Amino acid sequence: SAVARTLRDGQPVFAGDLDRDPRFAGGRAASPTPVRGLVLPLTSGSGAVGAMAVERAGGFAPEARAMAGEIALHLGLAVENARLTLLQRGFAEELEEKVAAATERLRQLDQAKTEFVSVVAHEMRTPLTALQGFTIQTFDQ
Repeated sequence: SAVARTLRDGQPVFAGDLDRDPRFAGGRAASPTPVRGLVLPLTSGSGAVGAMAVERAGGFAPEARAMAGEIALHLGLAVENARLTLLQRGFAEELEEKVAAATERLRQLDQAKTEFVSVVAHEMRTPLTALQGFTIQTFDQ
């Protein structure tokens, strides 16, 4: 098909009569009026992302072809922008999950540190209290 050719080659295709053009004819009954076809690639920085096909019973003036080219250019950029936006959202969600996991891990580490300091402080206070009591009794005598 004309679209497949455009996607494969990345080049515009113009056919004076899609029904009778040997490159694309097949599966369609020929109409009495020629059906002109223009297929333009929707390109972006990463290559062809789609194709825009325009069929018309009348002719394609050069201005109409130029206008269709501009529309295809803008559509290609819009498709690429949408793809990049989805990619950015995916990265943002992944980063958000990693930050949440790191925050939870830090909370767990802070809790472990607090418990450790509490146990060490208690364990040090017990013998110090006994020494302090012994020291006070010695000085009182």
